Amino acid sequence: STNEGVGPWYVADANSPYVRDIAADNQTSDGQAVYAMKVKGWGAVAVEKIDVFTGKKLSDLKVDGITGGTFKLGSVCVIDGKLYASNACTAAQPHIVYRWDNDASTPVKVLEVAGNGHVGGLGSRMSFVGTGSTGRLYFTSNGSSLIYYEMNNGVINATPKQLKLTDADGKEYVYSDAGNDTYGAAEVHSNGDGTLWVTSMKAAPKRFDANGKMVETMGLSLASVYGSGMKTFYIGEKRYALVADFEKTNINGKMSIVNVTNGFSGKDAIATLPTNGLGTAGNVQRSTTVQYLHNDNNHVVFMLVNVPNQGVACYKYNGRVAGQTGVDEITIDSIDPNAPVEYYNLQGVKVNVDNLIPGLYIRRQENKTDKVLI
Repeated sequence: STNEGVGPWYVADANSPYVRDIAADNQTSDGQAVYAMKVKGWGAVAVEKIDVFTGKKLSDLKVDGITGGTFKLGSVCVIDGKLYASNACTAAQPHIVYRWDNDASTPVKVLEVAGNGHVGGLGSRMSFVGTGSTGRLYFTSNGSSLIYYEMNNGVINATPKQLKLTDADGKEYVYSDAGNDTYGAAEVHSNGDGTLWVTSMKAAPKRFDANGKMVETMGLSLASVYGSGMKTFYIGEKRYALVADFEKTNINGKMSIVNVTNGFSGKDAIATLPTNGLGTAGNVQRSTTVQYLHNDNNHVVFMLVNVPNQGVACYKYNGRVAGQTGVDEITIDSIDPNAPVEYYNLQGVKVNVDNLIPGLYIRRQENKTDKVLI
């Protein structure tokens, strides 16, 4: 986080581009890199690849030709191993989506819709629902409608469509308010069964069927319900949800980790991290992002939360330790920070902390074990 320092790639001041969004690629072999999209309204943009294990910047992606919109870039996501980014635009501005074919390529426009051809307030949040490169690109907007474009084998149909949301009684459900810029604090996440979760700064995440009718509200015991980021993932047979959260005054952003294997109602968080939040700088865009990365056959999971102007925090769960075959239950243990720390090589042999040479080690403190890079 900004409180502990994540390296010079993260800047939190009013005069510099800030990290508005992060995207993770779970198709990579190591599962340890994320893309950080940095932007300042009407100003410069940057997209950087970050190693979540070390917090170091790996590379800068090219941003040639990216222009237009209230924000030249508003959101990023990874689809079938390729990075996509959307601008954030008003009704009078063109809506543009870019794609990087690899980390060294120049971004290309894969969608450009004139200002009179779409609903305003698009691009603040972009989500992909589908398999491979076939599915839908969803964008949150103002009011009660989700905007989406059909995508087939990587080709985006330029005709926007709307999915109007209603509550369980069929009444209009307004998830965003243009007056408070809350369309930047809303996101779409697939439930994996044809239904969609929609987050909002105004309420806990809600699930809607294919026709846009509300079918469920996530019943989380959180300090507040103001946040936009949400992701779900599996470890073994168990399913977990990451839900972003911040106080009503837009400070102290954090994420909650919830076991939702048996449903989403009436759940207490396993943990809310960072415990005291990421900081007191105002998250004026009200946008938050959570991501996860997994490797080692899903036994190692990195969980990340990004809050603009406050910081990025990454937590690692290691379901494999020396001599074990792995578990599928996330638990957050209380560790005495002053307890002795022991180091082992990857063969499980204890090594002297004073004689460590650069490399990968197993670190053990009380009952917590993880891998660290020295």
